[in-house]
Amino acid sequence: MANPPRVDLNVLNILAEVLIEMREFEKCARLLKELLHLTPAQKAQSSGASISTDLVLHPSNPKVLLKKLHNCPVDIVAMLAVAMCQIPNENISEDPLYNSALEVVLTHPPETHSDLHLLLVDAMLADEGTTADTVSRRWLRRANVRRWFAEQAHRILTLLEDCPSLEADLRERQAMCRWRLGQVEEAALQLEALLEDPGERTEAELRNMRVRAAEAWIEIGNSSRADQVLSCLSYEDLQRSNALPPPLSTAERKSLYKELSETIDRTLSAAAVAKDMERAHEHVGTKEELLRFFAKFRHLVYDCELDFKRLVARSTSAKEGSAPAIEDVKSNTSKPNAEDEESGPGGRTDQPPDTGQGPDSLLLLPAKAPKASASKAADEVLQAATIHKFKRRHLGIQTVEDMFGFEAYLTMVKHGVVIIRAFARSTKESKSREGTVQAAQAVEVCEMILSNRKLVAQRNPVKRRMMRDLAMLSLSVGFEARLWRVVFKHLRNICDRSGSDHVVALCSRLLFTHADVDGMGPGANKDRGDAAPWEHEKAHNASWGHRNTYAAAFTDVRGWALRKLLRRPRAFGLTLLCAHFCIIASQYPFAVAEYSRAHRLAPFEPLPALCTATAYLSFSMSRAAVCRHDLVLKGLTFLQRYRRLRLRSAGLLPLDTSQEDPSSWDGLPKERQMWEDAVTDDPLERLAMQAEVAYNYGRAFHQLSIFNPAVEAYEAALDLFESLSQSECKRTDLVVIRRSAAWNLAYLYKAQGSLEMAADVIWRHILW
Repeated sequence: MANPPRVDLNVLNILAEVLIEMREFEKCARLLKELLHLTPAQKAQSSGASISTDLVLHPSNPKVLLKKLHNCPVDIVAMLAVAMCQIPNENISEDPLYNSALEVVLTHPPETHSDLHLLLVDAMLADEGTTADTVSRRWLRRANVRRWFAEQAHRILTLLEDCPSLEADLRERQAMCRWRLGQVEEAALQLEALLEDPGERTEAELRNMRVRAAEAWIEIGNSSRADQVLSCLSYEDLQRSNALPPPLSTAERKSLYKELSETIDRTLSAAAVAKDMERAHEHVGTKEELLRFFAKFRHLVYDCELDFKRLVARSTSAKEGSAPAIEDVKSNTSKPNAEDEESGPGGRTDQPPDTGQGPDSLLLLPAKAPKASASKAADEVLQAATIHKFKRRHLGIQTVEDMFGFEAYLTMVKHGVVIIRAFARSTKESKSREGTVQAAQAVEVCEMILSNRKLVAQRNPVKRRMMRDLAMLSLSVGFEARLWRVVFKHLRNICDRSGSDHVVALCSRLLFTHADVDGMGPGANKDRGDAAPWEHEKAHNASWGHRNTYAAAFTDVRGWALRKLLRRPRAFGLTLLCAHFCIIASQYPFAVAEYSRAHRLAPFEPLPALCTATAYLSFSMSRAAVCRHDLVLKGLTFLQRYRRLRLRSAGLLPLDTSQEDPSSWDGLPKERQMWEDAVTDDPLERLAMQAEVAYNYGRAFHQLSIFNPAVEAYEAALDLFESLSQSECKRTDLVVIRRSAAWNLAYLYKAQGSLEMAADVIWRHILW
């Protein structure tokens, strides 16, 4: 143009920042060169020239170029230097334009332009644009990579250190400079010192810094120090970090697996000889050896399972370059995991597979074309597994599963978790809760294996059985550690598979009779001697941002139960469970309706009748009740029916069904549930049922503030225990009924002023 429009430098600076943020470095450099008239006109106007040709500049006089850049705004010059620094170019140190731009920025004092200096340092130390993967390990090594950039960054940081007004923390950048210059051990030590005093860094920044410190120790061959640095990071933390630690070599994995297998076999054999599997952890060795065994066990499993994430990260970076997109593996029953999402069958490509040393060649394999509509999902899964194994082989990664087999790997994991569970049980009463933390980490090990191999369990019955065994082990250890999300997730899966009301009953008992583990609450930390470590470990019990609390699990189970009940409206267990949720939420009309429906589904079962009576009586005490007397009468009616059904199941009442005709109840099943006609022959069980009925009668009148019948019922319940021996009274259900009745009776005596009678009841039935 004869009279080109004036360029707004502020807008140009903002545009350059946006392009750099979007990682459009070549476009940013080309734009700044053209607008600052740093590119020859014939090449700027050539439409057929490639980007790499446009970026090459051969000035006749570098001094003229330096003078021209001095006349440009320093912010624009700094953006140009940052963009050119991020473009892969082995001869960047000889580029006069880049050197001139760098010198122009450094001529300005760091006291006034420290932000531009730090911007240059961050660009010089960035990992993007590096091609330092070795052929043997095929993993990034930062030592002696872009050494010239590290020297320039060290020069700028030296200038910034002498700036007293600078508030930025330079320690991390200095450590990365030392790493690039080959001083790996000094860099690792400086990163560890920075972790001890992080300043105002966020949790994500500290997580990435910890991974970098471990990578430095691994690079110099100190894997034990790397394990120590990564010991406080969970598998999910490692997955969410920007940089993954490099994998162990095949020899290291094989050696560590053999060492752990020998320790596990020796420990379990010694425990079997001693016939004390509950203390199997004591046969490992001393406390230090035991904790060292736990750390090695977790490190090996974490390292093998992170291969799924490593392949995803490497495939994603390669896919952004030149590879075609790969379709996800679709499954009707489960969500694809990391293995299947990146190894599914893709479209056919005309390019042959790259046999060179570049990491991108693994995505250029000719994928099979989609089969006809008669093809099954199992064929896609098999092809995905084949591609996944090729990816691991291409990156030089060989897992324990590849070397020793899936069964050997999973057996080692299960036996290791058994030893950890024994240790957790032995330290259950410890104030430090170290056993609970170890159990939570063992559950995490099981869960990440189950998550990464969802489709494995679908196509192989042997592996499916082993995965279910591992899921049951995770369920039991998670229950002891009070990881409710894990517990109820597996219970829901069991309920979906079996459809039995007994499994739903087990889920209900766990849901309504347990709470969070002691010491997990925030108020428990003030009395602990290890409050700081416990705060960190407690955060690891979260799963992808969700809290592993009882309340969170309660909400999940409620949603699941409602969805299942909509699909199976005549399921007795689900109906009763949803009614429990309603009464806990104080939604008494809905609770009465659901309990009544459960009673109609099993009219000869005592529990729905008792629950319906409880719902009516609770509804009568509500402010929303209109006809309170009617609600009380209905509650007492169902309570009477509960008494008759319960005593009949104890064999204390005759089976008179002449007046019990379910067919007259409009749509009820004529047949009874298989457990409704069960009659016990155990005299102690009969006594427990009698005491239960008496206690529930007393509790109902107690809630209605009708104290005389309540006292009589409580006394009748306690009189049943007088004829029992001391050993018979130790049964759990008898202890609960006896102490509850005694406490309520003592409370009523105390309210009436009979302190001596209250003390006598407590002395005879509660104190031990």
